[in-house]
Amino acid sequence: MDNIIDELHNSEIQEFLTQYNINNELLRDLMQNKGFKDFIPFSAQAYYAKIDGKWAVVDSKTHEVVSSERYDEVSRLFGLVGFHYAWVERDGKRGLINEFGKEILAPKYDRIGIFKNGYAIVELNGKQGVINKDFEEVVKPIFDKTYNTDFSTIQFEKDGLFEFEYNGNKVWVTEDKWEGVFKNEQEVEAYHTMYNSMRDIRLQYFKEEISEKEYIDNVIEYRSDLAKEIYKMRIRENMKDQGKE
Repeated sequence: MDNIIDELHNSEIQEFLTQYNINNELLRDLMQNKGFKDFIPFSAQAYYAKIDGKWAVVDSKTHEVVSSERYDEVSRLFGLVGFHYAWVERDGKRGLINEFGKEILAPKYDRIGIFKNGYAIVELNGKQGVINKDFEEVVKPIFDKTYNTDFSTIQFEKDGLFEFEYNGNKVWVTEDKWEGVFKNEQEVEAYHTMYNSMRDIRLQYFKEEISEKEYIDNVIEYRSDLAKEIYKMRIRENMKDQGKE
């Protein structure tokens, strides 16, 4: 065991040992009694330790394993002040943990991009979608790729629309499930008109100028009008394609 400790001290792990105030006696205990075989720095609150060939997250103060979850691959910490995360991989699927090592998104995606403006691109079976910073899937992974950008960033048009490519065409997608996918500039313009109207209604509601019922009724009406307008546009487009206009 002393030879192993000497070897560790002669490697890059020395920086890790210093960072987490682990001396020879504690290191010997972690390796002999807890079965830790390798270490990777993670955050001020936790570090990774390899146990039986899998990575576990360990509390940096108590040196106890945070949970029973084990991972094949782990990453460094990403994020900004107040929002930190790292990806972890198990059985070929990736999920997320926070700076304390708590699993905040179970491994289920093939890839997870970097969060930008509160959203990240995810990929599953070659198709892409979007999750938000609450780790909810707001756009199902059914699109070919993000439009005019790489996987690591999200491209926005405006008013919360994401730009994707689908069957070789650019489409605009909103996280509101009822609105779905917009296929051309005219449909996007109709969406913006509705969005701006709803923003005014929301402001009136927050200022208590209208009741909750009036707010809900207006939202339903605006959404219904948008759906009808999009439907009419697509009927006209189909008739034009068939030479009936």
